[in-house]
Amino acid sequence: MKIISRATLLIIFIFLLGGVSRNSLALSLTYSISPQNHELGRCGVQLNIPGAEKTKTVVKGPNYLLSFDVPDERGGNDKVKISGKTIWGLPPDNAPACDVKLVLTLNEIIKSEWERVSAQATGSINSTSCLEIGLNYLGIKPFEDLHSDSLIMTPSHPKAQKMLGVCTKMAKVELRKNFDCELSSGIKTRCDEAFHSRTDPQKKLSVEEALVVQFSGEEVQRGIWETEKAATSRLAKADEERAIQEARKRAAEEREVLAEKRRQWLETPEGKKHLEAEALKAKRAAEEKAQVDSRERARIAKEFPFYAVLTCGMGQDHMTILGCFGERGKLEIRNGSEYGLYTLFHIANQAVPNSINGRNGLTINLRHNFSLDADNRGDLTLGVKIFERGSGRLLFEKQAIKYGQVKVRNEP
Repeated sequence: MKIISRATLLIIFIFLLGGVSRNSLALSLTYSISPQNHELGRCGVQLNIPGAEKTKTVVKGPNYLLSFDVPDERGGNDKVKISGKTIWGLPPDNAPACDVKLVLTLNEIIKSEWERVSAQATGSINSTSCLEIGLNYLGIKPFEDLHSDSLIMTPSHPKAQKMLGVCTKMAKVELRKNFDCELSSGIKTRCDEAFHSRTDPQKKLSVEEALVVQFSGEEVQRGIWETEKAATSRLAKADEERAIQEARKRAAEEREVLAEKRRQWLETPEGKKHLEAEALKAKRAAEEKAQVDSRERARIAKEFPFYAVLTCGMGQDHMTILGCFGERGKLEIRNGSEYGLYTLFHIANQAVPNSINGRNGLTINLRHNFSLDADNRGDLTLGVKIFERGSGRLLFEKQAIKYGQVKVRNEP
């Protein structure tokens, strides 16, 4: 068995390591060269990349994007030369020279990639802001650190791709604003939708905080929170209601205190004397009222010895007096020297003199000589009764169906 020496192994290891380093193309870049006036929609360029051989390629419109690889040992200030070069061959692999001549650092090319990514950012949640937050989270400044020898992270880097994926997903999110909702406590109010983490669903996250949480690898969820305006209004109403309740409580307590003082005072000789005077005053007022009522009843009995009761309903049951008159119904009354012709409008507005419309029907006070003519124009049964006031005796009764009439008169 042949034994390989340590020196030979070391030489082989160095050779393999060097081979990997030389063949490794860790950085892929893209740059829009923006040439002018190329009717074919394509043109040729030559690239001179540090650490790599010169290359020729065809770029095509409309964006004329030039893609190339850079060895991973290059620095941010290393320069790439891009110049127009005629590419010979058969279409579409041939092209005239692009009218460009550029010398750019690698960081300037990377900056242009980030600018292109930023220009394409759209969505309901501002993707440009998301990009700024993401770059800050990654600790890179592609729009500022152009003179650093260190390469800026490119948009194709795995960390940048993860960040851009979050921004793409968040751009599709539409958070509802100021909508009717019910909180877990049962309170109905107005809410906004916002983000929270899986681990702390009670903590409301701003959009920036939600982005940072996702950049770190944790998912966020959506929840609802009462709007500041609704919360302020609700709490103000609660404070107002509480103040009203407290005021009512104080008023009730004050009334109770006054009532108790009055009860105690009424137990004193002075209070008892006051009660006797109040009782005497109430008795006199009741007697005076009774006398007034008696005189009024006597006046009515003398002036109106009769009264009529008009009903409208099914059979003897009264429903509504308005149901028997309709648009063309009429009630004609001669009451002593007074005369009137009344319609549904007058009856509905209680404009018939000396009458009261109650639950038992329309009651009309009648003088000694009277005449009453009621014309039924409704679908219910109209009834008329005449009573003697002094005895309550029924003197007259008649009913009429639709289009019928009830006429009654007394001429002593």
